[in-house]
Amino acid sequence: MEKIHRITKDSPISDDQIRIFKDEGFSGGNMERPEFQKMMDLCHSKSENIKAVVCYKLDRFSRSISDFSAAFDELNKMRIEFISVSDDFDTTTAAGKAVIMLVTVFAEFERNILAERIRDNKEGLAKTGRWLGGMTPIGYKSTRITYQHDSFDRERTMCYLETIPREKEIVQRIFHDYLKYHSLTKIETSLRVSEITKKNRYFSVTAIRSILSNPVYMSADEDAWNYFEQHDCPLYPDKAMYTGQHGIMAYNKTEQDSHKCTKLKNLSDWIVAIGKHEPFVSGKDWVSVQTLLQQNASKTYRSSKSSRGLLSGLIVCG
Repeated sequence: MEKIHRITKDSPISDDQIRIFKDEGFSGGNMERPEFQKMMDLCHSKSENIKAVVCYKLDRFSRSISDFSAAFDELNKMRIEFISVSDDFDTTTAAGKAVIMLVTVFAEFERNILAERIRDNKEGLAKTGRWLGGMTPIGYKSTRITYQHDSFDRERTMCYLETIPREKEIVQRIFHDYLKYHSLTKIETSLRVSEITKKNRYFSVTAIRSILSNPVYMSADEDAWNYFEQHDCPLYPDKAMYTGQHGIMAYNKTEQDSHKCTKLKNLSDWIVAIGKHEPFVSGKDWVSVQTLLQQNASKTYRSSKSSRGLLSGLIVCG
């Protein structure tokens, strides 16, 4: 508080005039933070005489040049001063504003370098075909093995996926039935009638779609290579190794944001490699299933849109 009072000595404020907004667990690279948005909304509302927005450090406000510049311009238009306590810039001068922009450039540069390092690390791990953890897909269990890392007898551990025979049969049945019936609801009903469950829970349509979309089940064969090559995915190792003996392991598939629903990245952002595990379906069948899923999703959207149009017409006419 002393620093805030010192910085705003020309217009002293009391502690009860301070509003605190904290977005714990959110990255500074994302401006869609709930508390940050509340703060900006309060500034725009003019319900209170906001004098300054104060943050501990510039990269806690934003690490994106364009985002910071836009927010900074908004505050300037509203005659609200921006203060970074640890950086201690004088934002009222042209030199201070220029320094802030430079610091933001380096903050974004640092974030991009970190992202590149993470991707490089994932590419290195992809070449080993190991399982990196997370929720194990139905049909497999995660098994840890120890191996010799180098000529100095240093040991390392890694995980790979081991088949669970009963669950493998369930997954293969789901793929077989979808290729036959082209219907997620028919598969859901069929599994219920047969009283097939996972941990005493029936398979929902969403769970069935997730299984059908998961590349872990497909054979690392020529069809798999061709499919991912057409979608500009980085592939490891060479095409000659895609003989169908093992399954596909795909890395970097989802957006890493614990505060939002899991979102798949574009296929071109995936890193695809040959795993150590047994595949359950051929590459050809898996690719055929993806085509059917896309076609059915398109039909569902058109049908839903048509129904909404008819309903709204009835409402207007009534």
